[in-house]
Amino acid sequence: MSLKIGHQKSVLENKNLFAVLVLSDPPSFCKAEDWYWNKIAGVPFLLRNILSIQQGGVKRLILFAGKNAPAIEKLCRRARNDSRVRLKLECVSGPENLVESVKADSGALFLDGSVLNSITGIEATLQSGLAGKNQGTSRVLSMDPENLESLVERIEDQGLLACLGKINFQDLRPPTEFSQDGALKVVFAEADENWRLAHPEDFDTVSDRLIKTSGLSNDSFMDRYFTRHVSRQLTRQIIKTPITPNQLTIVSLAVGLVAAGCFLFGGYGLSILGAGLLLLSACIDCCDGEIARLKFMESHFGKRLDIFCDNLVHVAVFFAIGMGLYGSTNKSLFILLGSLAVMGSLISFILLSPKIVNSKSQSSHFQLSVNREKDFVDQLANRDFTYFLFIMAMIGSLDIFIGLTAVGANALAGYLLYNKFKTAS
Repeated sequence: MSLKIGHQKSVLENKNLFAVLVLSDPPSFCKAEDWYWNKIAGVPFLLRNILSIQQGGVKRLILFAGKNAPAIEKLCRRARNDSRVRLKLECVSGPENLVESVKADSGALFLDGSVLNSITGIEATLQSGLAGKNQGTSRVLSMDPENLESLVERIEDQGLLACLGKINFQDLRPPTEFSQDGALKVVFAEADENWRLAHPEDFDTVSDRLIKTSGLSNDSFMDRYFTRHVSRQLTRQIIKTPITPNQLTIVSLAVGLVAAGCFLFGGYGLSILGAGLLLLSACIDCCDGEIARLKFMESHFGKRLDIFCDNLVHVAVFFAIGMGLYGSTNKSLFILLGSLAVMGSLISFILLSPKIVNSKSQSSHFQLSVNREKDFVDQLANRDFTYFLFIMAMIGSLDIFIGLTAVGANALAGYLLYNKFKTAS
């Protein structure tokens, strides 16, 4: 039977396009349940794909199991019990059953389950699929149910990758031998072969690659090239444990407050120790976000808790430095400078915290290349000052640091207040 495929222009727009995740046979020496539930960066392979598809905007997902239907059905039930899974999840076997499901919605998005699918890639594919455009991330076809069943049979026998390799997408012609009223929209997401898992060792390779891309696109210079280098080493170990991102945030807060205590007691040695602990607190603070993104545990509460704890540590450190310098020099000027630094930081935090939460949300998707323009809020929310503080502690110049911080924090607060009243007026 010849496969009749045509341009999408003749197919009606379908806003309810759902997804089909085609699960190929694993290597001959592996059971399907072991292969698809093997963990990648702390999350089972199949569950990670399901959660990525969900975050990509899909509300309903079918797992097409083919010959491994019994095993995949068990995994499907296990995935449904995960609190992070909110989309409607089904498991279907047999080409005719899958075609009936596609017919009910007049089309579907097909994804390769042997590849780790990215959230951004799914979003782009959905957008191009709904618009009916063949783009770099997808191929949009139209076909009648009979031909779709023929294609699904081939997919069941040979796998999605092998079947798509035999279709010449450049030579598509509008279908003429079947009624356009019954045409189905079929969107095939283009798989990134760099993220295909074909051998057991691929799980470690892909896990490592994911951890390396777990930063934020608005990371500051020092975070990207120094802090993240340390935090990712910690994340590789922590992600194997049940420790949650919010628990890490509390640990980061505790370490930061201990650092403030070191500054409070004053002295050269304790100041260096305090600055070192503050850097460690920053590294742990990076870990909580990395774990949250890798394990799909991000939440609005977690982001607000993270920002609140960050600023609480900064305020405590600025106050402690001022009081520590006062204790060692008996100059009340340092109490004033410490208080001014605290006041400026608090005002800036109150005015900027909603924007910082929004900035973190917009920068949290995994991206293989980062080219997002840093905006003003990104620059203000970074932790680079902790490295400057460490250098000033090393050379015994905390008095200069607290003076610059007092001036800078209040200049920023004044600028933000001016902008706020200017906008309101």
